[in-house]
Amino acid sequence: MVKKFDRDVEARRIQRPGRLIASGLALALAISGAFLIGRVVPAPSTQAIKQAQEPIAVWAEVKRQVVDSRTTFAGKVAAAAVTLIQPEGGREGVVVRQTLTAGGTAVAGQLAGNISGQPYWFLTGPLPLYRDLQLGDTGDDVAAFQVALANAGLPVKQTGEVDRATLAAVQSLYLGANLKPPAGPRIAFAQFVALPAGENIVVSAAPMGAHLDAETALAVLRVKANHITFRADTITAASLVQGEKLTVRLGSATFEATVASIGAFAAAGEAEVAGREVTLSGDNAALNQAPDGTSVTIFGPGQTEPALAVPVAAVRQNAAGAYVLRRGSNGRDEEVAVQIDRSGAGWAAVGATKLQVGDQVRVS
Repeated sequence: MVKKFDRDVEARRIQRPGRLIASGLALALAISGAFLIGRVVPAPSTQAIKQAQEPIAVWAEVKRQVVDSRTTFAGKVAAAAVTLIQPEGGREGVVVRQTLTAGGTAVAGQLAGNISGQPYWFLTGPLPLYRDLQLGDTGDDVAAFQVALANAGLPVKQTGEVDRATLAAVQSLYLGANLKPPAGPRIAFAQFVALPAGENIVVSAAPMGAHLDAETALAVLRVKANHITFRADTITAASLVQGEKLTVRLGSATFEATVASIGAFAAAGEAEVAGREVTLSGDNAALNQAPDGTSVTIFGPGQTEPALAVPVAAVRQNAAGAYVLRRGSNGRDEEVAVQIDRSGAGWAAVGATKLQVGDQVRVS
């Protein structure tokens, strides 16, 4: 006995015979079309398939050019500290005598200048003078003042008391500058200006006749010239020697700078590799005028002479050593042994080779 569900399905199939016929015709047409296309379009030959699978040869010319093997480092300018020289906290007056010149050095015992008839002298700090001194005065400020005078080359001992030798030393400063010493056993503390520690380079100096005020300084000093710092990895840092010259590129300027110091090992930081901090110094206008933090490129030791050169990508290696494939006149590649002297910027300087300028070597 046929179930009612099966009879319903069979009835629907019989009621829609057109769909079955259409599907059959479509399938037959598709098979026939594929057969005809296969007869009309020829299959690729074996040679064509083989050629398509072969890599395309890329050739480069052997040249004679500079191969720069120097290691490069990214560094920055570290600007020196700047000090304004303003006697008596910015005393107003006219510059009567100016002994400082831009680019020169300010030293202890030197006349800093004469403002409205009042001379001022440089002494090394610390200089905690806060009062005028007279013969017989004592105190820590007197002792510090005597040390400063001695550092300027004057024959003074640190006694902590203003004695005849201290007064004579101050008088010798006046006489050395062709000035009349002050009358009486008195030392005016405001006439002495403390120099910052280190070498003081004069950046600028107010000219004779200039009017000084609280905003216009007698001179601007820079403690130590601008310098350059960069981080070198441990291996490279070991090859550097204090006092040797390295080439620096700062903007459009290129100059030599001296390795002033090589610091202790430092671990890697947020923007620094592990290695040693190297400091370079140099007397160069571009360096001294560069703002703090200016980026520079430092070229480490290496060679820059012209040499017979091939692309590094052309150099291959086998059991016998390094070689390149030179394009032969018969269309066949020829192995030519090479000796790699150095490399840089994608090129290798080669020696002990039969290559000549103009030869074609295979890169890939």
